[in-house]
Amino acid sequence: MDINSLWDLRHENRWLDALNRYWVNPTVCKNRDTEQFMDKVELEYIQRLDTQEWYDFLTNISLEVRG
Repeated sequence: MDINSLWDLRHENRWLDALNRYWVNPTVCKNRDTEQFMDKVELEYIQRLDTQEWYDFLTNISLEVRG
Protein backbone atom coordinates (compact mmCIF):
# COMPACT_ATOMS: atom_id res chain seq x y z
CA MET A 1 0.00 0.00 0.00
CA ASP A 2 1.43 3.38 -0.92
CA ILE A 3 1.41 6.42 1.37
CA ASN A 4 -1.42 8.14 -0.53
CA SER A 5 -3.75 5.18 -0.03
CA LEU A 6 -2.69 4.87 3.58
CA TRP A 7 -3.29 8.57 4.18
CA ASP A 8 -6.81 8.36 2.78
CA LEU A 9 -7.70 5.35 4.96
CA ARG A 10 -6.99 7.08 8.26
CA HIS A 11 -7.15 3.76 10.13
CA GLU A 12 -4.79 3.63 13.09
CA ASN A 13 -4.11 -0.10 12.77
CA ARG A 14 -3.09 0.30 9.12
CA TRP A 15 -0.74 3.13 10.10
CA LEU A 16 0.79 1.07 12.91
CA ASP A 17 1.25 -1.88 10.58
CA ALA A 18 2.97 0.31 7.98
CA LEU A 19 5.20 1.83 10.65
CA ASN A 20 6.21 -1.60 11.94
CA ARG A 21 7.08 -2.72 8.39
CA TYR A 22 9.10 0.45 7.88
CA TRP A 23 11.34 -0.12 10.92
CA VAL A 24 12.25 -3.69 9.91
CA ASN A 25 13.32 -2.62 6.40
CA PRO A 26 17.06 -3.48 6.11
CA THR A 27 17.92 -0.07 4.64
CA VAL A 28 16.10 1.74 7.42
CA CYS A 29 17.88 -0.41 10.03
CA LYS A 30 21.28 0.38 8.51
CA ASN A 31 20.49 4.11 8.38
CA ARG A 32 19.28 4.05 11.99
CA ASP A 33 22.50 2.33 13.07
CA THR A 34 24.55 4.94 11.22
CA GLU A 35 22.56 7.77 12.80
CA GLN A 36 23.06 6.31 16.27
CA PHE A 37 26.79 6.01 15.63
CA MET A 38 27.04 9.56 14.31
CA ASP A 39 25.10 10.86 17.31
CA LYS A 40 27.93 9.61 19.56
CA VAL A 41 30.75 11.24 17.57
CA GLU A 42 32.19 14.34 19.21
CA LEU A 43 31.88 17.47 17.09
CA GLU A 44 35.32 18.66 18.18
CA TYR A 45 36.86 15.48 16.80
CA ILE A 46 35.19 16.01 13.43
CA GLN A 47 36.22 19.66 13.30
CA ARG A 48 39.90 18.70 13.73
CA LEU A 49 39.94 16.34 10.74
CA ASP A 50 41.70 17.40 7.58
CA THR A 51 40.28 16.56 4.16
CA GLN A 52 41.83 13.08 3.92
CA GLU A 53 40.92 12.20 7.51
CA TRP A 54 37.32 13.31 6.86
CA TYR A 55 37.15 11.17 3.73
CA ASP A 56 38.61 8.19 5.62
CA PHE A 57 36.12 8.72 8.42
CA LEU A 58 33.18 8.72 6.01
CA THR A 59 34.38 5.64 4.14
CA ASN A 60 34.84 3.74 7.40
CA ILE A 61 31.48 4.57 9.00
CA SER A 62 29.86 1.42 7.66
CA LEU A 63 32.64 -0.67 9.19
CA GLU A 64 32.17 1.00 12.57
CA VAL A 65 28.39 0.58 12.45
CA ARG A 66 28.62 -3.12 11.59
CA GLY A 67 31.00 -3.58 14.51
